[in-house]
Amino acid sequence: MSKHTVKALEKEAVKDQKLLSSQLTENDKSPPKRPLSPYIYFSQTQRKILKNLHPTWQTRQVMRVINQKWKRMSKQEKQDYQLLSDEDRRRYLIEINLLKRQGGGGQAISPQGSSE
Repeated sequence: MSKHTVKALEKEAVKDQKLLSSQLTENDKSPPKRPLSPYIYFSQTQRKILKNLHPTWQTRQVMRVINQKWKRMSKQEKQDYQLLSDEDRRRYLIEINLLKRQGGGGQAISPQGSSE
């Protein structure tokens, strides 16, 4: 992703934050979904591609190929997916903070997915 794309995503995130804060009501106090990892973003896009190319493949075959591709990718190639994950993590933190300010939700789950 280019810097221009990242800036556009950040602007969109600010708009989303404003929209989200207006949509959250007193009754909507459930915690937001946790952020997705870079691997999950990669696997979602690759799964669509592979299912179109090989409609007869079973899920196990598709996931095996996706896993092999991920392992062979360099850090540079994974960077786009890392940016998507970082953006999703920002979204998650914004939603958690909004929920806390409104007095809702229980214990927040860490954005890294590890419980403390």
